[in-house]
Amino acid sequence: MFNKHLNKERWFYIVTKLNKNSTVYFVKISPNPELTDIYDLHIRTVADDYYVGLDSTTTKHAYIFSDRDINETIFLNKADALEKLMEIKGGYNGN
Repeated sequence: MFNKHLNKERWFYIVTKLNKNSTVYFVKISPNPELTDIYDLHIRTVADDYYVGLDSTTTKHAYIFSDRDINETIFLNKADALEKLMEIKGGYNGN
């Protein structure tokens, strides 16, 4: 009876759990792609449903993000963050 409501395909994904004091790379997306930049964040707080990363510059801004932001705006290595940055800036035509 319930089988007709279940999808035949199931999608599995790997959840990346970050640890305190890890470094991640945040692509801060601005409405103007020219202002989009990458920030190095050090994980300050790890909770069940969110993380807090502290900007490593002198401004020390705290950014809150969740698991769904990983590989969208938060990246585990700088190469992936740079690729996303170039994708965003490359699509900008200057208008």
